[in-house]
Amino acid sequence: MIRYCLENLPVTWGRNDLPWAEWHPVEDEDPLALARSGKLHPRVSAAMDMARTLEKRGIPMIVSVWSVPRWARADHQPPELRGIALHEGKAPAIVASLAKALVFLKEQYGVEAAFFSLNEPKTGVEVRQTAIEHREFMLAMGRELAKHNLATVEFMLPAASYVTLLAEGE
Repeated sequence: MIRYCLENLPVTWGRNDLPWAEWHPVEDEDPLALARSGKLHPRVSAAMDMARTLEKRGIPMIVSVWSVPRWARADHQPPELRGIALHEGKAPAIVASLAKALVFLKEQYGVEAAFFSLNEPKTGVEVRQTAIEHREFMLAMGRELAKHNLATVEFMLPAASYVTLLAEGE
């Protein structure tokens, strides 16, 4: 379906998954070092290949996190709320992990995302943040990415800033 859309529709923006749970499944491991040594999960590789495809076609993209590794999840997840809250005490490690994924995407695939987002739970996907948590996350990510000369990545606002269109019946 993706190939069909790219070949037959005037695609002007893409939204690409960053499989974070597969990028950094074990907290004590350095995902960037592992990826640089050739130990990259196939889902991550496939997502980064798609990002490269969009880049080659001149299609700007939003890189979105749709899965959260267990170590990055808050200890308590209220059952009445959709989405997964991130572990507040691990914010620096979370930011570093995600920044390293974007660094690797640029280093190895030649892609610098135009936008980055933690996907919102209103579409049934994973990450849930309050407006304050989101603002603090964006500021921390901005600082971390600037250290790696990736300061051009912008951040999506929380849930209301964009809409995910799903096919009827999904």
